[in-house]
Amino acid sequence: MNAGVNPDLQYNLQEPELPAREDWGKMYWKTWELLVENMGHGSNRNSFSEDYLDAAFNGNIFQLGTCLIVQFASYGFKILPILQSLDNFYQKQEPDGYICR
Repeated sequence: MNAGVNPDLQYNLQEPELPAREDWGKMYWKTWELLVENMGHGSNRNSFSEDYLDAAFNGNIFQLGTCLIVQFASYGFKILPILQSLDNFYQKQEPDGYICR
């Protein structure tokens, strides 16, 4: 276990095997930490899911960015709100099928 890394992440994610590049292991864990730190949260104002993965670009969510993050985060599907991130788009789907952003 790496000191300073979220224990839930370490327990639920694959430990990288990079004996010659310890710095890459640190980068690996930092990437996961940043994903969790930038998790979005729904509110009455935005009517998004309670927790969702966000590209942290601005206050909007974007389908492409969400799809890319969901692909990356699928390795942590046990603890990350992957489906809820996609649900944000389906919850706002127009009656004619259109999904904005």
